[in-house]
Order: sequence, then C-alpha cells, then structure tokens
Amino acid sequence: RLFVRNLPYSLTPSTLLPHFPNATDANVPTDSKGRSKGYAFITFPHSRACSAYVSQRCTASSKEAGFGSEPGYDTVIAGRNCTVTYARPKHNPGDAASSGRGVTYKARLELRRRAGAGGEEDKKSWNDTYLDSSEVRSYVSKSMGMEAADAFDVDDKGLAAKVALAEADVIAYVRGWLDDLGHGGSEGDERSTTAILVKNLPHTITRPTLAKSMSCHGKVSAIHVPKCGMVAVVVFEGEGEARKAMRRAAYS
Repeated sequence: RLFVRNLPYSLTPSTLLPHFPNATDANVPTDSKGRSKGYAFITFPHSRACSAYVSQRCTASSKEAGFGSEPGYDTVIAGRNCTVTYARPKHNPGDAASSGRGVTYKARLELRRRAGAGGEEDKKSWNDTYLDSSEVRSYVSKSMGMEAADAFDVDDKGLAAKVALAEADVIAYVRGWLDDLGHGGSEGDERSTTAILVKNLPHTITRPTLAKSMSCHGKVSAIHVPKCGMVAVVVFEGEGEARKAMRRAAYS
C-alpha cells in the first residue's frame, strides 16, 4: 500500500483510483461531514505493482517527507504536488484479540467480532436471517391488532412453533424486500460498497431516528426501512464513509 498526502480535497475514491494504474483500491478518509481529509491509502495487488508505480511515476523527495525511516517521493496528481510514502502495515484488531495481553475476555470477544466485520464471509451475503424474536412477536401481534401477551400466550404449548413460524414469515418478507431493493445478496454476488445492512433494530424504527444516528459516520444518501422495521439499508455517498460506518457501528 501507498500513503499519499496533500491531495486535492475534491478527489473521491472513484476519481483518485485512475491516477494509480494497476491499483485495486483507493481509501480516502473523510471527516464527520463527509469531506476528504486530503490524504489516501492506495492498495495494489502485489508489491511489484506498488514499487513499479513509485519508480515510474515518482521522484525522490528533497524534503523530509517520509515518516520514521520511510523515504518520501514526489508526484503530481490532478495538477497538485503530492507526497507518497510506503504505508505502514494495517493494524489488525484480531492480533490483540488472539494474544489476550492486557485485554479482558469480553473485550477479546468484541475485538474478534469487529475484526471479522466486512471480511470475506460478510461479502458473500447480507446474512439477514437473524431477527430479534421479541421484536418479531411485537410486530406480528401489532399487525393483528392484539397485545403480544394475547397473541403469544406463554401458557400455550404450541408457543415455540408459533414464534418459529412468525420469524420464518418475517424473514421471508425481509429477504423479498431486499431482493426488490436490489440488495438481495444472491450467492456469488458481492454486496454494495456504499450500502450497509443494519440489523437488530426495533420494529418501530423510523428513518429520521436512524438518519440521526448514522449521519455521524458520513453523508447518508438514502435510508430504506421495510414495513416490519427491525432491519434497514443505509446508503452512504462514498465508499470510505460506508467503510467507516461499518467499522464503528459493527456489533455496537
């Protein structure tokens, strides 16, 4: 990876990536208002492609541009003089989770969950099969015009079967809703890079309430909530904002 600074603030991941031939990803960090911070991390498929860019497109910097012992290089991007250095290795939260040094058991579990958020398994599907059973009962009883205690009587021997059927019906509805929305996540398809699925919500969740809690991660362009609530699809304007929301909000 390369670390590039002094970038034009107008550049986004999609407009920056073409400036780096053979690069596979451009991560442009943004502030709470969705504005670029003026630097980026560029990922290449292997070290040879990364080194080739530096040798072909950059010149050795005459100033103290590098961090620590890393040398700095100069290049021009979108008409602006920028500084390029080789990025430090990514910090892996899973390292602390696996080592256990100075970390409580509960904290290790949380770190493992967060380390896995957005991984390869997450990219295969939306994993929409988990719904809070108490919220399902509340939603179903409300749609029937009944109190939850009446619709799902604890003394009913068939209560477990009723709850299971209710959950299956709601899950089927949510999956159909996601398919209609274009975010169904069919097997083999990667999910959107700007949209995240938010689960374990109250069945009474509203768009304004969710917008207020998600806007701190970046600029939200759309929020989709099914009639049953409990889940939502939040679409951000940029990939970097969606990544930030995923990292900060995962398992929170």
